[in-house]
Amino acid sequence: MTYITCTCAVCGQAFLARRSDALYCSPGCAGLARARRRGQARECAGCHAEFVPKRDTQRYCTATCQRRAERRRRYARRQEAVGKTVKPTGARNAHKTDQLVRCVACGKAFTPARSTQKYCTEQCRHDARKVARTQAATVTPAARACQTIAQLHAPNLEDMCVECGHQWPCETHRIATKGGVRA
Repeated sequence: MTYITCTCAVCGQAFLARRSDALYCSPGCAGLARARRRGQARECAGCHAEFVPKRDTQRYCTATCQRRAERRRRYARRQEAVGKTVKPTGARNAHKTDQLVRCVACGKAFTPARSTQKYCTEQCRHDARKVARTQAATVTPAARACQTIAQLHAPNLEDMCVECGHQWPCETHRIATKGGVRA
């Protein structure tokens, strides 16, 4: 049996068919085309995708989409209760930006999928977390103690150390900051 490469009339995807007059790649696409012809296809109230409803009152394409829209509505109600304005989508970072942003990890320019995105890829995000953990692990308990002491020892208005009472900068502060310059 020979197969012919065709393009789906609904989704535009290429597919293999046995007949040269095949129009749809799947029964789902055929059903959507049939619903369009009958005027039954709808736009999802959540994601704005076109879908065929299983009942007359169905507004969302999937249960997941419905739950997501409900979370957006709850968020909007909470924000409006405290007097904050909410974007039309209801989600804080659901909008895309057309501006290029530099990745915090690698410095490459990218278009973020949401307004709070800082890393261009999951790998960059993972690498940045590893670096932060490594830097935190290199601070020894003695170095942490020195940092705490340096924060405690501070001058008052008469240039005397508040903690030990000696002339500022006191010896403890000099040791903790390695000569008055923080490490």
